[in-house]
Amino acid sequence: MNRLLCIIALLIAMITITSCVKRFENVKVGMTTSQLKDVVGSPDSIRNDFFAEVWFYETHLVSVSCDTVTLIRNKAEIQAEVRDMQKEIDRLKAKGY
Repeated sequence: MNRLLCIIALLIAMITITSCVKRFENVKVGMTTSQLKDVVGSPDSIRNDFFAEVWFYETHLVSVSCDTVTLIRNKAEIQAEVRDMQKEIDRLKAKGY
């Protein structure tokens, strides 16, 4: 009986955690900002960059122009790209470029 209660509690916790995760796979280019907020909520912060806004979330950034989503990027992917670029810069420096 104790084991059954633990399993039920674990299942409830997993369902709760899963339902709280922001669903960026449902965010699409062309959505309005209202649709974006409906799917993933309000951003943690917003930065204005010339003709677009960048909406920052915990795991993603979203570029918005004229109330429309124009780009969705995963922060972890961006960080990996920056590391790869830094490795290439270091390699070129080592070769004397």
